[in-house]
Amino acid sequence: MNEINAEQELLLIKQIMEDSRKIVDDGRDMIVWGVLVAAGMVINFINFENQYFVQTHSYG
Repeated sequence: MNEINAEQELLLIKQIMEDSRKIVDDGRDMIVWGVLVAAGMVINFINFENQYFVQTHSYG
């Protein structure tokens, strides 16, 4: 009975690995998101350094 369970578990693991390979494809989506996030961070840094931010509170 243990051999049957072990074989079923191995088949399940193999199926999960094959399914995850289909999802990842070639990684182009991750590269695009990485570039977008990096661009957003650079723009945010430039805005902060040049004080191009919106003041939400007025004190006075």
